[in-house]
Amino acid sequence: MRQRLPLIKQPVIVFQGRKDTTVDATAGNIILQGVNSTYTEHHWMERSSHAITIDCELDTVADLTVRFMEKVLQSQ
Repeated sequence: MRQRLPLIKQPVIVFQGRKDTTVDATAGNIILQGVNSTYTEHHWMERSSHAITIDCELDTVADLTVRFMEKVLQSQ
């Protein structure tokens, strides 16, 4: 799949749980270094595991996502 990452030109936001034992910690950087997106962000959720959207930092994830979307939309 890495060879297909350069095809991605849409804005990309990556969230990773610091306590995630499912996905390797380097995955977020691999994704962001591989895409051709103008807008990218990478956020570590220090108290979350793999299922971030149902973990204890959901409100933070939602807030960061809204801010990212607003930033991208304001730039257009």
